[in-house]
Amino acid sequence: MLHDVLLVMQKTFHSKPEAERVCILSFDEMHIDRKICYDVSEDQILGPFSKVQLVLARGIMAGWKQPVFFNFDTTMTKHLLYEIIKKIEEKGLIVKAIVSDLAGISTLWKELEITSENNFFIHPLNCRKIWAFADPPHYLKLLRNHFLDTGLVLKDGTVLTKNIFEEVFKKDRGEYTSLKLKPQIC
Repeated sequence: MLHDVLLVMQKTFHSKPEAERVCILSFDEMHIDRKICYDVSEDQILGPFSKVQLVLARGIMAGWKQPVFFNFDTTMTKHLLYEIIKKIEEKGLIVKAIVSDLAGISTLWKELEITSENNFFIHPLNCRKIWAFADPPHYLKLLRNHFLDTGLVLKDGTVLTKNIFEEVFKKDRGEYTSLKLKPQIC
């Protein structure tokens, strides 16, 4: 936890109306270079690490965002998420939802019992619902990759594969200047 950040947030938000304190937590695990570095202020060697977990709190009805947690080589778990929610809410913020990409969180969603029919989990302290969302850009990228890898079967049995799009791009010679196809999607 970024405890100093949370203290500043507590002082900032303590007199704010509830609407400005309502937030969503977004988190992602990112791969980083496996390097060793020296922290001069702490006089310690850090690393090597292969990934970093970052949690960002973002106002839902107010325009603010703030990193509240990061740690190296840490997977998001139900226990860790609950601890982060508790610490944030102790400082006066109100967590209403979480958002994350779908890579690597299937275990967390199983722990939270998130399914296509149940898109919330119960708050660890006060039994209210916290909603779970998949990050739309990541979700669209996963759908695109799945389509390119496996194709799409239409109702009539026709199978569309990436080959169809490759053929269209090959035939596109700029004849339609106002509508130029973008091969970057493949």
